[in-house]
Amino acid sequence: MEFQTIETERLTLRLIDPMVFHWAFKELSDNEISSLFQFQEEAELLAAKERYAAGIESWWFKFAWFQIFRSADMKYLGWCGFHTIVINHQRAEIGYELLAEEERNKGYMGEALKAVLRFGFSELNLNRIEALTSPTNEISQKLLHANGFVHEGELRRHYNKNGVFENSVFYGLLKEEY
Repeated sequence: MEFQTIETERLTLRLIDPMVFHWAFKELSDNEISSLFQFQEEAELLAAKERYAAGIESWWFKFAWFQIFRSADMKYLGWCGFHTIVINHQRAEIGYELLAEEERNKGYMGEALKAVLRFGFSELNLNRIEALTSPTNEISQKLLHANGFVHEGELRRHYNKNGVFENSVFYGLLKEEY
C-alpha cells in the first residue's frame, strides 16, 4: 500500500486513516500490523483488533492521524492527528503524543502540529479544529497557544481517568484565524 506522507524540516509524517486500517486488518499478519502501527505490546494489538471489529468509522465520524518519524533515522516518535472528524460540520478534534521522554522539548510536536493543521484546513477542508487538554498540562496549552488556538473554556468533569472524573480545558482554531 502507498502511504500518504508529509515531510517537514526534520520529520516524516505518515497518514493513518480508515483506508489504512481496512487494508491492514484484511491483508497483514498480526506481526505486520504491530510493526505498521508501532505497537509495543500484544495488548495494544488486541485493543486495535477490538476497535476495528466494532467499527472504527461511521458515516458521521472519521479520523486521520499521522505517525511521526524523525526523518534522519526513521525513529518513531509519536502521533498527531484528528481522532474525531465530524464531516457534516467541517470540524475535528486534534490530539498528539510524543512517546519517549528524551525526545521532548526539541520542537518536534510543534513542527508536526503545524503540518497537521495545514493538512486539516487544506486537504480535509475543515472550518474548525478543537483541542482538549488537562488543566495541569501547561506544555500542551503553550503548544496550542503558539499555534493560534484560542482558549474557549473549561469542561467540568469531562473525562474519566482511572476512575476519577477530571476537567478539560477547551481550545478552538478557526480556518480564518489560521
